[in-house]
Amino acid sequence: MKSTRFVRRPTGVLPDVVARPESGDPAIWRRRAARNPGRAAFTLVELLVVIAILAMLMALALPSLSGARERARRAACLSNLRQIGVSLTMYADDHDGRMPRGNSPGIGVNSTFVISWNLPMGLATLVTDGYLTDADARLFYCPSWSHPFGQYNTLDTQGLDWSAGPNVFGGWPAPGSPWPTGHITISYHYRGTFGPGMNEPPHLLRHSSPVTSAIVADHFTRREVLYGEDYGHGAYYNALYIDGHARGLSDHHGYMAATNPVGYRTQHMPGIQETVWRNFFEGR
Repeated sequence: MKSTRFVRRPTGVLPDVVARPESGDPAIWRRRAARNPGRAAFTLVELLVVIAILAMLMALALPSLSGARERARRAACLSNLRQIGVSLTMYADDHDGRMPRGNSPGIGVNSTFVISWNLPMGLATLVTDGYLTDADARLFYCPSWSHPFGQYNTLDTQGLDWSAGPNVFGGWPAPGSPWPTGHITISYHYRGTFGPGMNEPPHLLRHSSPVTSAIVADHFTRREVLYGEDYGHGAYYNALYIDGHARGLSDHHGYMAATNPVGYRTQHMPGIQETVWRNFFEGR
């Protein structure tokens, strides 16, 4: 006897297959809009609500992003100072423990090289004596330092500094770039005010506490008063110490502003500078 096979027909299958239009066909969108008129598109009110929410989220996120960028710049600044510290130690090892001499009397502390006198001072000595290259001079500029012409490979071609004319001031030039005619400026202060006469350079062996003796720090004399702007970290300063470590210090109590009421005078008076070094960078 021949067996009979029963084939079960799938349920829910339409007998005819209707070809669907492509998803990009405008006809399908018109039909869908006709079937669902309330869901055809965003209304103006809905769009405005979405934009407002996005604006609020951006407003909340931007301060955090800005703070994160500044923290990254502070970390890069500390790295600059540590690398400078290595070069200073190498220099001192070759000079019986003595580090480079600081600025001569009457020369602003932000100047590191008087071109017209062929006089390198402080950190400039590391480059002129071969401990750093001209390209390494980028280390002399804090990443947060936003001075308009006191930058690496930048020249004051317009004479923006009130005390001089065009091309007199500028940052350290890159190899092959033009030099300023007067002064090379940097963003870090170098301490050359040790000793009774406040004119002695740092020394590896003559300080009772090299851990607390600061020798290089973020610019702290002219930026707020003379230029009327903050070109650095705000109320925060990084500093390098004789033993080679670097750290940051907050100035939320306004010590710098109280100690430096006249920026230009502070620039040229070693006594005031030494007070800041001792009380702010070493007294905490």
